[in-house]
Amino acid sequence: MLHRLLFNLRARNRHGTHSPFVYRFLDKALYTKSYKGLPPDKKLLLAAADHFRVQRAGPEPHSGLAQWLARERPGILWEGPPYDLFLSQTLEDIPGPGTWHPDGFLYAGGQHASEKREKWQVLLAGGTFRVVVETHAAALLFFRPQQAREHFRIRI
Repeated sequence: MLHRLLFNLRARNRHGTHSPFVYRFLDKALYTKSYKGLPPDKKLLLAAADHFRVQRAGPEPHSGLAQWLARERPGILWEGPPYDLFLSQTLEDIPGPGTWHPDGFLYAGGQHASEKREKWQVLLAGGTFRVVVETHAAALLFFRPQQAREHFRIRI
């Protein structure tokens, strides 16, 4: 509970971002009415899949969240790389940059759970991802080599 409170004190909404890429995603996708009523993790995932027009995702939809996305967006192919989106609930077995489309991204769920915090810090410190859009429930990590390294904590 304390961890969530501290996160929310540091988090911003779309007006606290200075990146046109992130602001556009928040304004045109995440904060729209079409995703109201969804839990925060599903809201972030569905808004990102729609906004970034995900066509190919991985790994196979074994987790509950991946199965949910496969039902919600049946047009997404769940095949091998290159990925537009890779879902990771465990923060393990994340494929390297060569298996992604240039604008592909990683969805990391539950990164604030006590057993995942260390893995989350290692993932962030690795330097592979340039842009991080983090909510308390989940995060999106983008390669975007053309953009400066930035980390946005967002309230949903």
